[in-house]
Amino acid sequence: EEFNRLQDASSKGSKGLATRQYWISAAKRIGLADTEKGIRFVRDPSVPTSPAKSLSILAQVASDANTVRKPLVLPEDKPHIAEFLFLVMEQLQPCRFTEADRNKRRLKDVGCIGVECKHCAGQVESRKFFWSSVNAVESNFVSVHTHVMECKNVPDELKQQLARLKELRKEQTGRLKTGSQKAFFARVWKRLHEEGDVTIPSQGVKRTNVVKEAMV
Repeated sequence: EEFNRLQDASSKGSKGLATRQYWISAAKRIGLADTEKGIRFVRDPSVPTSPAKSLSILAQVASDANTVRKPLVLPEDKPHIAEFLFLVMEQLQPCRFTEADRNKRRLKDVGCIGVECKHCAGQVESRKFFWSSVNAVESNFVSVHTHVMECKNVPDELKQQLARLKELRKEQTGRLKTGSQKAFFARVWKRLHEEGDVTIPSQGVKRTNVVKEAMV
């Protein structure tokens, strides 16, 4: 009975329990496969599948560091978007999907790009967002704002500022050129998925290798 309860909870992605997909991925990784004679090892589990990736942990650390430094919003975006929207998006940073994220019902490939709250990043209850398309960036903005306002790691002063700017959003958006908001989210999407050394520059250092984007 206890086993059935845990199995049911696991399939629903309860906190603290890995999802069914996690166990499937883990089994495949060690060489298990579902055969006509049941689950069997189809290769020697002691032999790594990708010996060349033995230093993948160090590579992942370097990759994660570069990922976090990718800019999502830039100063030149400000004239083309409501202050409220700009400030909310400024609280996000790029991240990568990890095995640990499978506890949250996500059937994503490890390493795929997403965004996370800067304030709770690295914590057990951190909030991540993995958008499937540029349209999803805009349509899921409410979820981002809701999290920022509820996140216990976000300073109260920032939440108060967001509350004030939210009141001005409609008025500010009305003064913008039609399509400005959609163009902003398209730029965010492009920056998030852009390959190469596109990083946030240090103070006083000129930004390089950034693709020029048409502001709408």
